[in-house]
Amino acid sequence: MGGILGQVQENYSDYVDQYPERRMFSTSGPTGLPLNDSILTGSGHVYDANVGELEREYLFSENPSLPAIEELPFDVLQKLPVQLTNILRVQITSDHRRYWNLTYEILDSVQNRLPMITRDMWFESRMLFNLALSTKHSVDRSHSSEVLNNTAYVASYVAYPVLEGYVKSRSGDVIERDGTVKKEGEIWSHKNGEYYKSDTTCSSLTDLLVYFEESIVDDHHESNLNRFREEVAKFVDGDKEHAYGLLYRWRNTQLHGQGEADVQYGIVLNLLCYFLWIDVIDQMDR
Repeated sequence: MGGILGQVQENYSDYVDQYPERRMFSTSGPTGLPLNDSILTGSGHVYDANVGELEREYLFSENPSLPAIEELPFDVLQKLPVQLTNILRVQITSDHRRYWNLTYEILDSVQNRLPMITRDMWFESRMLFNLALSTKHSVDRSHSSEVLNNTAYVASYVAYPVLEGYVKSRSGDVIERDGTVKKEGEIWSHKNGEYYKSDTTCSSLTDLLVYFEESIVDDHHESNLNRFREEVAKFVDGDKEHAYGLLYRWRNTQLHGQGEADVQYGIVLNLLCYFLWIDVIDQMDR
């Protein structure tokens, strides 16, 4: 992997590799990476936008000698969530927020030309982006400040339904938004070892994401989605083949009130951004 994308991968890999030795924060977990350890220990701590020597060296938003996120070509921006998920093991950085904000602005300008993004989907997506881009310093009022002090907690609840709604909408030929399967023999149930039958309900995010990757997304995205799943699996030292199952388990524990607000919403938002950029680039190529 060469060019600017290769530079991104090299910078971000060095950032993660060097953080345990040059870190700003000491964690009680085994990896020395704050958000990774937050997931492994269940502490629910969120580390956000702390800038030190390491960040000023490797992050594109902090090092003026590197190109700005907004200056990266579209083909790099579409693949960037893979690498952003890698450094999400450390903290939510200025690179994440600059990328999420750029994605939001691009989508806001073209979403009325993207028929696959419905009005409801855009409302939900805007909510997620706005939460992810909010900071506790934005307002002074007590109720608003309380919400903004807990944006990671709120975003964790919003992220999964937004991703699930997007995947269902883009897979509308085989499944309804309420999860009712329209066509038999299309979506595979990994739990039951058979295809869903017509008029049954698919509520498994794992099954939806696997179907979406294999049947909706073009084949030339396969290697990048493989790498994305590898980055997700690193959070629990697991297998990339189980990455979508991991997201599904996190979703269930979160929605049932058993999970902590940590970095999960950032991972989900990165995956959503990857899919949305596919739509944006496809539309602009026409």
